[in-house]
Amino acid sequence: AYYKSKQQKVNARRTIRRNTALITGAVIAGIVVTGIAFAQHRENGSKPTSQGLTSSQTVEAFYQAIHTQDVELLGCISRGKAANRYSDSVSQIYVINKTRSAYEYMNSMVTPESWLYYQSQETTPEKRSIFGITSFVLDGQSGSLQVDVPKRNMNLPPVTVEGSTALTNGCKAVHTADFYIIHTEGENNDIYAERHTDSVTLTYKSSRWIITDIKSDVSEIPVDSGRFKSDFIAACSEYGGDPLQAVSQLKAEYAWLPDETVMESEISSQKALREQLPY
Repeated sequence: AYYKSKQQKVNARRTIRRNTALITGAVIAGIVVTGIAFAQHRENGSKPTSQGLTSSQTVEAFYQAIHTQDVELLGCISRGKAANRYSDSVSQIYVINKTRSAYEYMNSMVTPESWLYYQSQETTPEKRSIFGITSFVLDGQSGSLQVDVPKRNMNLPPVTVEGSTALTNGCKAVHTADFYIIHTEGENNDIYAERHTDSVTLTYKSSRWIITDIKSDVSEIPVDSGRFKSDFIAACSEYGGDPLQAVSQLKAEYAWLPDETVMESEISSQKALREQLPY
């Protein structure tokens, strides 16, 4: 019995020695797979979600994503061909913007409110191009494009009731969004404006709202780009370089300009950034 036990131990050691590389490889592979799975889980957890948002907030988040070229957010809260048309356009603009800014920061694409701020502050010729939404109105009320969009790993409780309606899978909501899309084209960055009225349909799926259809009515607003730029520079000069007052004065003639609250927020953000600079 002693000899048999001894022999079994010897055989076990030999087996382990022969398979050391295999065992080590298996352990390493297991660690790698676990690491990848953990990284994917962490990455998925950091993605945005509409869980915890009302249907109105989800619509605002969608147009916020268009305004800021947030392709990931668009993909996380919308489905269907109509929404994808916006997503595809924003994706193309995002790529163009990244390509431009890689060569020269001053050629980057900015929101309308940022462009107006830079235009009022800089003495060098303005090279930046524009893309973004202005004068956003949701269901007849001034809307927000500064939604605090949750992440998946926050695990916010879902919205289960809107108004007096208990939400279940398949519930629908419809909202109307009115806004302008402003962009520039050409070597001179000529300004173009479009007036949009969108009827947005959302479907409640898996404890959150998803945009599933958009019906758009679009009309182009004629803009004399050279005249506007001259008018804006003159207004800034009149008000000591203050873009807020300049925009307020011109808003009656150029309805597509950003609202006062948006300009105030932009100016505050830019001042905060400047205060952080080391010089």
